[in-house]
Parts: sequence; structure tokens; C-alpha cells
Amino acid sequence: MKSYRKELWLNIPGRRGFVNITPQVEAALRESGIKEGLCLVNAMHITASVFINDDNSERNHPRDRRSPAACTRRPNHPQSCRRV
Repeated sequence: MKSYRKELWLNIPGRRGFVNITPQVEAALRESGIKEGLCLVNAMHITASVFINDDNSERNHPRDRRSPAACTRRPNHPQSCRRV
């Protein structure tokens, strides 16, 4: 079994931020030479998170703001926006 490890260090200027690391993950996969298998992306800090989302330009940080563009189009879906 082949394995590859790469660490990415990110400095976020504020308390909370979103960084799209898709290009760095894709580059790491190319560097690895691995053609099929599993890619694990893990936040190695207790207060950090990794969100896996599609890279859809019409959405603007759906976890940060609940704007209409960030909401799913299905009203009964669990991730749809609910007004309170």
C-alpha cells in the first residue's frame, strides 16, 4: 500500500475564516503520484474544522452567512435556511 503525507499551515487573520484549500489538496495528490484511493484532509488543531463542500461560486460561505444564495433550493432539506 502506498501512502503520502503533506502538511498545510494556514494563518487566518481573524478569529474565524474560510480558506479554500482545494488547489493545495489537488497539488498534493499530483505530487503523491497516487492514482486511486482515499484522501484524508484533517484539521490537526482542537479548535479547527474542515468543511467539505462543493466548490460552487454562487454560494458565499454558507456556514458563515445564511443569505438566500447560500441556501438550498429544497425547503424541507435539513440544510435549508429557516427564518426565526
